[in-house]
Amino acid sequence: MSSSLYNISNELRQLFNSINDNDGEVTQEQEAALAITQNQLEGKGVSYALVIRECDSRVSAIDSEIERLTKLKTQQQNLSKKLKQNISDAMKEFGVEKIESAIIKLSFRSSKETVIEDETKLPESCFTVKTTRTVSKTEVKKLIDEGQVLEGAYIRENKSLQIK
Repeated sequence: MSSSLYNISNELRQLFNSINDNDGEVTQEQEAALAITQNQLEGKGVSYALVIRECDSRVSAIDSEIERLTKLKTQQQNLSKKLKQNISDAMKEFGVEKIESAIIKLSFRSSKETVIEDETKLPESCFTVKTTRTVSKTEVKKLIDEGQVLEGAYIRENKSLQIK
């Protein structure tokens, strides 16, 4: 915070910097120094307003940076997803289950997914009641694992690419 920028008294500027350096936590001594008497109201009021303006400006800059970083994060997630899909497709096409090097290992890991083809054919116990009626894949999986044959659902084994 530049004191010449807002013409805030040096003492008050140091106090605000000290509070800022302490992650915004205000000690009892600092609280007493911040207390405003009738005589100090105008001078401190202007100083407070200028510091508040600085803080608000920083908040706006931080918000802009968060927005920029969020976009960058999304771009990187999309690129990673696309590259992962490309290498996965190529490995499947050539029947390769594993690629290993000195620095990285790519392999497929088996997983299971509960697939609901027709929820109208499932027993009521497979549903959870919320604001809307949804199938409980956990319950469907449990029933199938227990040996029940359910029309409208089955367990499918999937392979997802693992990078270590």
